[in-house]
Formats: sequence, C-alpha cells, structure tokens
Amino acid sequence: MKNFIQLVVAILFVATACSNANQKTVAQAEPKLSEGAVEMRYERHLHFDVLLRDSIPARMIFDSGSSNLLLDSTFYATTFGKNNNLRRAMLSGAGSGFQLTTLDASRWSYRVGELQHTEPMAVVMDLRKIVGDGVDGLFGLPSMLGKRVEFNYAVGYMRILKPEDKITEDFTSIECSWLKDKDRIIVPLTVTFADGYALTGNFLVDTGMPDALALGSATTARLKSGGHLVGAQSTTVEVGGVGGSRTESYVTAKQIAIGGKTVNSVRISCSENKQGAMTDSRFDGLVGNALLANFDVIFDRELGKPTAKRLLPINISFSATPQGFLLRAEAYDGVTAEHELHVEKEIAKSPSVENIRKQLGKLGNTPFVAESVDIEMDT
Repeated sequence: MKNFIQLVVAILFVATACSNANQKTVAQAEPKLSEGAVEMRYERHLHFDVLLRDSIPARMIFDSGSSNLLLDSTFYATTFGKNNNLRRAMLSGAGSGFQLTTLDASRWSYRVGELQHTEPMAVVMDLRKIVGDGVDGLFGLPSMLGKRVEFNYAVGYMRILKPEDKITEDFTSIECSWLKDKDRIIVPLTVTFADGYALTGNFLVDTGMPDALALGSATTARLKSGGHLVGAQSTTVEVGGVGGSRTESYVTAKQIAIGGKTVNSVRISCSENKQGAMTDSRFDGLVGNALLANFDVIFDRELGKPTAKRLLPINISFSATPQGFLLRAEAYDGVTAEHELHVEKEIAKSPSVENIRKQLGKLGNTPFVAESVDIEMDT
C-alpha cells in the first residue's frame, strides 16, 4: 500500500471569491438528502448527532485534526456518573501549553449514521469551554479508515460513498500525505501574500478549526523575518483551544491555491505560540472550515485496510520515587497518563534494567505499541 491518500474536492462557486453557497433564499426549498447521507450542521464547526455505545445520544463535532475521541467533562459526569475508569493525563493542542485532563480507558463505540467506530479510550475534559455549550464531544479521522466520505458544507450532509459510486469529473484529485501516525492528512497548497510572495507548503487538514488557514509558529517567524506579513499585529486569545491561551496575529492573504482552484482575499491567522501543536515542524500550518466550506470535500481513505489493527505509539518511562515507583506513558499527540505505586523497596539479587524494559514493552492485546521505554532507577 502506498503511503498517501487522496483528498478530492470540487469547487462550489463560480467566482474566485468567498462562496455564497451557504446563503439560502426563502424561495429555495431545502434539498432532500440522498440515501446514506447524514445531516451535518456547519456552524463554524461540523456538528453531528451521534450515538455513543449504541444508545446514548450526543451532539458531537467532527475534527479531522484529532486522533482521539473527546468527551466534555460535564456531559460525561451527567451521563456516566463517577467510576473507577478515569486516569490523569496531559493533552496539548492549539493552545500554548499542556492541559490537565482525564482518560477513560474502557472501550468506546460510536455511530454517526452508517459510520461506526470503536476507540480504545476517550479523553474527558472541559470541551464546552473551548467550542461552546451545545457540544458533548468530538470525534476524529480514524473513524474513516478504509472509506470514502463526502462532506458537503453547502447542503449540510456527510455521506459514505459506496464502492460503485463514481466520483464525477467535476472533482479534482489531490494526492496528500500522512503524518507519521497515519491518523491525520497533510495537503499541499500555495498561499500568496499582499507583497506577492508565494509560500508553497504542506498543511494539516483540520475541520476542528473554524478559521480558513493558520500558519504554524515556525512558518510565521520565517515570514515575519522576510517582511511578508505586512500589517500583522499580535493578540492573545485567552481560550485558544486545548492547552489554554494562544498568541497570534492576522493578515489577509491575496490568494490561496489548492488543487488548481483559487480563493482570493482570505483572512488567515499566524501562530506565535512557543509550545503546543502549532509549533509542530512536520507541517506549515492548518487548513480549516472557512476555506474548506468553499468546496465539496471527499476524504478518500479506501487505500487503508479496514481490517488492519490501529496501534497508537507511546513513550514509556519508569522511574524510582522516594515512595516507590512512577510509571508514565505519553502518546505522540501529547496525551499522557501516569500511575505512582507506593511500595517498600528491596535490593534485587540480580537487577536487570534491560529485563524491566523488555517487560514494560510487552503491551499484549492493547491498542498501543511502545516506541521507547526509558528506565531511571536508584543506584
């Protein structure tokens, strides 16, 4: 299997300006959804009615920039009550730092129309503080492995394409790449700034971001030093996403070109965070809903194998503490979990750090794979 996917888009507007496709007149009738389509409400985010564990209704957002299932802490407490499944964790995101969250490591199944998926865990956090009171949770791109899924912003639906469904010639096929974890999509595009400078780069497709485009921190610094971000003024947003506040500036790009299609006069944000997801050097920035809303988008993930087991890489550390030992696991996207064991220590007759490392790396029938195991023991 080749290590790329296709993001297929079709332009919905005639002029190369902001689309008017979302504006409806009184005389226009609401279009009837085709077979297999699920209603989608585009209100800065993509909102869906979801069934958790086959019976629990939830209002959730689709976020292609996330590889986790997230549940709002108030919704979780009201719906599921107190239990012993929660573990402490730290999570990073669009904010400038890490955020304390909890993990529920029991298996979580959910269904959106014909789309069904099971995640090994759910992140529980104050999600409504970030995206609004009407949201119970968030699901990501892993649910679409092995499928072709259409998102029509103008009409307002999501639809899983059948094998016999043909993609029309109106669509433009864009070969994209994966991040290392293969859970998120990178799309190539070109941004032309007011001074005529053109940046061609790789941008992460993030339907969890309402803005059109966000430059990463390293890209922002490079463009600022070159004098290309004319008129940019820094501002701090107190609730900037997962991880707290964020610092950014805004400019108007002269044009954005993607897949041979162009959109003119696009307001974009420029991250100035010193840490968090926007400092990730694997991509130049994010593509969000305000740009994608100009297109009919199909995520083509048929190249993936639906029967393949999805393993999440984690880094494990095991260290001695005054009271016993601390075991810590950190995922690639910043989610961390730890457990401290209070025991009385004894000197081993035949100590073997390598044996401890070997045993900790055996994760059995779990959805995780140990990418590294670090041991720090008392001398």
